[in-house]
Amino acid sequence: MEDRALETARQFGLSEENIYSTALCDLSGGERKKVYLSLVLAMENKFLFLDEPTNSLDAQSVEMLVERMEKRKKGWLVITHDTKLIQRASGATIYSL
Repeated sequence: MEDRALETARQFGLSEENIYSTALCDLSGGERKKVYLSLVLAMENKFLFLDEPTNSLDAQSVEMLVERMEKRKKGWLVITHDTKLIQRASGATIYSL
């Protein structure tokens, strides 16, 4: 799993220095989000729950996350206010409150 997480982190633009040499509390909000998402995406879970996964992410990282979500043929429950992410959701059931 560590290799998959490292590869995903690199795709998010993080260096190994960011991952191994820096305490999470010293990373920016976006960098922390990328580390967490890298770990979650590396897991082989059948279903993932994500709460506001695009908060603090730059446009390129959001695009990478969406691509990973589209490729992964497993269940997702995503809570978001990101209208662009909602528009990209293919085959999704969308609830609005």
